[in-house]
Amino acid sequence: MYWAGVVSGGLIGAGIGGGFAAATGGNIGMGLLTGFVGGAVFAGLAPGLSTFSDGIFRGATLGGAAGPLTSGAAMASNFTAGFLGGAASGAVVAGMSGTNVGQGALVGGIAAGGFSLGRDAALIMRANMVGQSRLDPRNASGQSVGFGEDNFKLE
Repeated sequence: MYWAGVVSGGLIGAGIGGGFAAATGGNIGMGLLTGFVGGAVFAGLAPGLSTFSDGIFRGATLGGAAGPLTSGAAMASNFTAGFLGGAASGAVVAGMSGTNVGQGALVGGIAAGGFSLGRDAALIMRANMVGQSRLDPRNASGQSVGFGEDNFKLE
């Protein structure tokens, strides 16, 4: 299952890299290659970095105890894992392209960490909206798969 994730990440990266190269008049083959490698690196590191980051934030906020992280600690953990994975991916792609590795790491980290923050903020806002809607049954009628398949239809 791990390698399927790595290959999937690589294929998604290749699609993005090749598409970007085609749209900007760049070298499509190089876009496919660097996209594949960058996506595979990120997908390969993400599970381990997520576990590592969760452990750090669990130790810092819960003293190493078991249990769920607060939403703020979970966001910080996800941002850290995303930033580190994006930084590694960005550095590898920059090295392959012959550009500034440090800048590639910074841009990759900011992009991946930023997407993580955006996703987590959206999930927290959704949970708050659902909680608010449950206060009045008129706001929670109908059938829907909902966001993230939470089976709740906001009205």
